[in-house]
Amino acid sequence: MPVYPLPAWLSRFVGREKEIAEIQEQISRTRLLTLTGPGGSGKTRLAAKVAAAIAAATAEEEARTGKFRDGVCFVELAAVQKGDLLPQSTLLALGLEETPGQPVSSWLVAHLRLKSILLVLDNCEHLVDACARFANALLGSCPDLHILATSREPLRITGEMIRLVPPLSIPEWQPGSPVEDFLRAEAVQLFADRARLVSPGLEINAGNAPAVMRICRQLDGMPLALELAAARANVLSLEEIAARMAEPARLLVNPDHLAAPRQQTMQAALDWSYVLLEPAEQRLFWQLSVFNGGFPLAAAEAVGAGDGIEPAEILGLLSRLVDKSLVSHQTDDTPAAVSRYRMLEVVRQYGLERLKAAGEELAIRRRHFDWCVELVQQASFTNRERGVWIARIEQELPNLRQAFAWSLAV
Repeated sequence: MPVYPLPAWLSRFVGREKEIAEIQEQISRTRLLTLTGPGGSGKTRLAAKVAAAIAAATAEEEARTGKFRDGVCFVELAAVQKGDLLPQSTLLALGLEETPGQPVSSWLVAHLRLKSILLVLDNCEHLVDACARFANALLGSCPDLHILATSREPLRITGEMIRLVPPLSIPEWQPGSPVEDFLRAEAVQLFADRARLVSPGLEINAGNAPAVMRICRQLDGMPLALELAAARANVLSLEEIAARMAEPARLLVNPDHLAAPRQQTMQAALDWSYVLLEPAEQRLFWQLSVFNGGFPLAAAEAVGAGDGIEPAEILGLLSRLVDKSLVSHQTDDTPAAVSRYRMLEVVRQYGLERLKAAGEELAIRRRHFDWCVELVQQASFTNRERGVWIARIEQELPNLRQAFAWSLAV
């Protein structure tokens, strides 16, 4: 098996064993698999870990399956600013030189046409349309080529399998429970590992476990955010770090001066996503940040419509925010089974800062309050509808409490 250079990190990779095994199996039978997720969710490191695991396959496995017998090649695209440079970047990663007089794309297809190879295209989001065309052209001409892509949004081409990279598992722990169980959670493992890099004597115990749990939950198990918080363990206690989670943007700064610019701070990672949004998407993003604990589509329409945006347009804009990994979608577990949307807390706090900077916080919080009032007025507790409305009101308690507190403060 040819050996191509794969990225390596000085810090230890934590968790994701289940995802690594599943992605290896999926990419062996799917020609295009895209790992999606917000900035800081660990897409690049997960893809690199999968690539390394496949590249380390034994000769016996290679002979038995014939899969990826020509190697695994990792193509880093974050620094590539023009779509027409994708073929050159891939050629460079493969260790090849351009042939004079022959288009680079043609030379690349000629080289890959008969190869069984896995190509990893990392950080596609800022060139998503160009990456989609590039991947489609390669896959259409090279029958044994497979592509594993990472992007904050899907490439959206036929045959693409999309896999959302989830946050790390967050602990469920009560005082008196064994600390060993608490330490098995991936978010705790990552935070503890990175904290010990700057504070080698640090130990997670029953005394500080509640603070660590608050940190992991406030940061929603986001790997980059956890790493940046852990980097403060040399100057702050775990309790002090947890107390500063109310303003995570000021705390989450990377002390590694060699880190990529988009990973220097959590805000920079989110800036990278925000600037790729269309103006209408940006506007709805920071409008929706007023919701605490999630929201249904009707709430998004109530808050986001206006200023030239019709309620019927909200679903399309919201769908694009889901595609771009700034909002997540799920079907709630109430009897009505209503679609529900949510932002990770770090992402929501970023959106609130954008809302304040736009000078529209008062107006949008007023819309949020009006929606909450209307929801309560609509509630019906007759025998037939009682269960549905109790479940719905309970689900919206974070929003209702926030709206009530705001109304008392203005």
